[in-house]
Amino acid sequence: MYSTAIALDSFTHGRTQYVKGDVVEATPGDMADMVKAGLVTIEEVAPQTGVTDSQDDLDDLVGGEKMEDAPKNKMAAAPANKKAR
Repeated sequence: MYSTAIALDSFTHGRTQYVKGDVVEATPGDMADMVKAGLVTIEEVAPQTGVTDSQDDLDDLVGGEKMEDAPKNKMAAAPANKKAR
C-alpha cells in the first residue's frame, strides 16, 4: 500500500525526481522518512477529474465546435503526358 503526499521542495527519491507541488507516492516507511526530513507534507490530494482547463477553453471557441472540417484536397489534377498522344 502506498501513502500520498505533496512535495515541499525539489528532491530525488530512487529514480524519480519531484518538484515542489508534485504528488509523491511512496511506501509508509519511506513516506515517514520524507516527512521527517521535511521534504513532503501529508495533505488531501484532489482526484483528477479527466477534464482539464485547456479542454474547457476549446469548448468555448465557436459555439461548442472544436475544429473546422478537414480541408479538401485542392491539388489540381496532373496534366496528361504529352508524349503519349
